[in-house]
Amino acid sequence: MIAWSTAVFSNTLQEYVFFLLVLILGALGGKLTSWITQHIIKKFAAKTKTKTKTKIDDVLVDVCDGPLVLGVFIATFAFSQTLLAFSPEMEKVYMTIIRVLATVNIAWLLVRFLDSVIENYIIPYVETSESDLHDVILPILQTLVKIIVVSMAAIMVLSDFGFNVAGLVAGLGIGGLAFAFAAKDLIGNIFGGVSVIADKPFKIGDMIKFDNRQGTVKEIGIRTTRIETLDGTLLIIPNAKFTDGIIENVTRRKQHRVALNLGLVYDTPTKKLKKAGDIVRVIIKKHPGTKDDCIVFFNTFGQSSLDIALYYFITDIKNMPQIQHEINSAIKEQFEKAKIEFAYPTQTMIMKKER
Repeated sequence: MIAWSTAVFSNTLQEYVFFLLVLILGALGGKLTSWITQHIIKKFAAKTKTKTKTKIDDVLVDVCDGPLVLGVFIATFAFSQTLLAFSPEMEKVYMTIIRVLATVNIAWLLVRFLDSVIENYIIPYVETSESDLHDVILPILQTLVKIIVVSMAAIMVLSDFGFNVAGLVAGLGIGGLAFAFAAKDLIGNIFGGVSVIADKPFKIGDMIKFDNRQGTVKEIGIRTTRIETLDGTLLIIPNAKFTDGIIENVTRRKQHRVALNLGLVYDTPTKKLKKAGDIVRVIIKKHPGTKDDCIVFFNTFGQSSLDIALYYFITDIKNMPQIQHEINSAIKEQFEKAKIEFAYPTQTMIMKKER
């Protein structure tokens, strides 16, 4: 039977058992800390939130729950070093383990803190506005924050293990530069997406004209924007195109001018020309999607028709195609009732009889 006083690697068996007991107590202390955080501090934070309408205590609870447990264990692990006698080499390894655990815990704490700040403060703020920021930028921001914190922690851990961090960072810098050149289009599209969301030249549901195309914005992504044209075609446009192109937001226009040319047959009497103008004025005035005033006049003698020019303004921009359809249909219907005939291209041939 091995005696408690038996020395193994400069420490007795009793010292090793006591060392393990302290570590177990540290783990149990961490569990107890987690229970207190979840069942006591969290309930208290909920009460203060109702009274003071502040979220800082909720942030602290979210942040401290996991990292605090690990922090208690790390503190116990560091204290346990004094319970055993180590060789210089083993002491160096022990201290490296402590530094690595502390670095990981601090990184975890920072990630949870920044995540909690975004969730409790930034997201509720942007959701009160009409911006699409929380749908596109915030997930990227959260991911970027995690990448930065984890990268810094990884560099510190590698440094503790004796790696040449300066050379590694320099290599990453050159690699990052090469990646930036290779992915310049992707980066341009991402910055274009950020520009669209920040400047708000259009939003989802707006009808826009861009690059001789017109359609309704269906989705604004971080890399591309999807637009549905009037004929139902779905266009996927890289956001970089919007940074140097001219965008016309049709939806934000207060009114849209429509110009029509109504060609009537040459046999149309002057009274019916006047009546045609009166019919058109009444149709425009009665329609709820147009301005009351319009311009109607006998414009010119065409090659095969008497031309009446019509200018009117649509105020309901979103339903512009439907309004034009209704007005055109009403004009044709009323002209048919009044027996006013539209002209079509004709050509008169005069044949001379030979003697």
